[in-house]
Amino acid sequence: MRLLLCGLLLSAPAAAEARMHAPYKAHRIVPGVVLESVVSASTAAFSFRKLRSAYAGSAVKLRRVDTTTLDIGFVGNNFDIAAATAFCTTACTVQTVFDQSGNSRDLVQATAANQPLYQPNCIGGNPCMRMTAGSHFMQAASYTTATGIMSFSVVGNRSVGIGSCQWFRTGGAGTNRLQAAGGANTWQVGGGVSGNAGFAASDTAWHAAQGVLNGTSTILSIDGAEATGTATGNAIAGTPTIGGANTTTCDQTEALFWDNYARSATELAALQRNQKGYWGTP
Repeated sequence: MRLLLCGLLLSAPAAAEARMHAPYKAHRIVPGVVLESVVSASTAAFSFRKLRSAYAGSAVKLRRVDTTTLDIGFVGNNFDIAAATAFCTTACTVQTVFDQSGNSRDLVQATAANQPLYQPNCIGGNPCMRMTAGSHFMQAASYTTATGIMSFSVVGNRSVGIGSCQWFRTGGAGTNRLQAAGGANTWQVGGGVSGNAGFAASDTAWHAAQGVLNGTSTILSIDGAEATGTATGNAIAGTPTIGGANTTTCDQTEALFWDNYARSATELAALQRNQKGYWGTP
């Protein structure tokens, strides 16, 4: 993976490439796609950028208030902001977030009132989905986790309130999860049986968070800083979910998880660098 920082002098073709493929990112050059340049295949992968170069589908399905829907894909590896803007002549919600892992675990919300809001200009001008009520959530089809050991990687921001932002949860309430919860500026990775690892991460800012749920080797890494803990996960059937809490606003733009796999320290660091380079996290 090669990152070019904005302080370097770009050649004219490279600068044109950056403007063409990442119009909302100004001068940043896009890092390599996560599921090839950084880590291996995942159990599920959702993002407003392309995470696997072989992926030929869309990022999300947007729904206008007139009930018209449209699948929005990518320009290069980046979300097609222009197509979304042209379609969303009125407010749009997110009806589907497509799974880029190849495992067909799309996140879906068929009820319009429960669909997160599509936001073209979240922090740093990045697109995201915004959950402003406890009724805003997305779910995938039920499946059974293998052992309760798993890894998460998300990019999100809790901008209002101190309630729970479920960045990813593998099943119902209390199951394996990475979330912002437990008070102001607090994030956690936790298991459905017992325990968690918590870390302070300021609200109203993007964070790249990686969690490993693995007994006494449980880790929560946020923007490269780590906390450890002990957490036992659940190996049960559940419905993968992303959602918010009442009186809390949660913005999310990327979420991946790996069932029955504990990412290494090297992999966690690489994920954080890649997400920082793309989304502009701290």
